[in-house]
Amino acid sequence: MTTTWNKPYTTRDGGKSWLGDCARMSLAVKVSGDNTTWSVAERYSDGLRQLATGDADSVEAAQDAAASAATTIYEQREATRRENRPEMVSCDCGHSCPVSARMTTSRGTSCPNCYDRMSE
Repeated sequence: MTTTWNKPYTTRDGGKSWLGDCARMSLAVKVSGDNTTWSVAERYSDGLRQLATGDADSVEAAQDAAASAATTIYEQREATRRENRPEMVSCDCGHSCPVSARMTTSRGTSCPNCYDRMSE
């Protein structure tokens, strides 16, 4: 997964901060004094939701940890999406649809769209 980091900027407290993007998530690394922290968040219309945070010994280690956490979260979500996909079946009309939406007609099986056209 590709991670893009922006140039660092100075924060209000005199520290440095880096922002990045990975797997459609926002990453942040902040250095303030001797403390280096990282976080992974998602942007929503009403703000950010923190998904993971942590401490690191260096900026590079923090950036690696944030990118790794974002990749892990993304892979877990993709696995969940794949597990929750409905079983698809082929209908006699030639289309595929979820098994729960397949209709039985006098001409065989049909997807909901073709069923509506047949009944007109």
